[in-house]
Amino acid sequence: INAEYGKVEDEDDYDLVEHMNKLREGILEAYTGILQGMKGFKPELFVPHLNELLSLIVNVQQDKYKSEELTRTAVGLVGDMAHSLGEVAKSLLQQDKVGLLLEEASKGKSRTREIASWAKTQIRNL
Repeated sequence: INAEYGKVEDEDDYDLVEHMNKLREGILEAYTGILQGMKGFKPELFVPHLNELLSLIVNVQQDKYKSEELTRTAVGLVGDMAHSLGEVAKSLLQQDKVGLLLEEASKGKSRTREIASWAKTQIRNL
């Protein structure tokens, strides 16, 4: 997955913005399923994919047209990375851009705030 894919340049094309948000949300949900399935089973197998995944998460964080659902899904994935991969992902998850995403999510709707709080706890517990 190319992390640059999904950037929307024309904010007036509402259908494209919605489509790209849904596409990235689906990609993040797929990664979530993979991570949850790997929990406790050789997390080092996922290491080669961590930088690409972080790039996708940072892409979401920087997108001014992202939906609340996309933000919530990205934050949930951050928490799942901490929970499933543990120390393997610690240095990546403590980067400033991840912190910015979590802080932004902490100001979102109720469910997004709950997931952001959970994700922060997962990172603190590393």
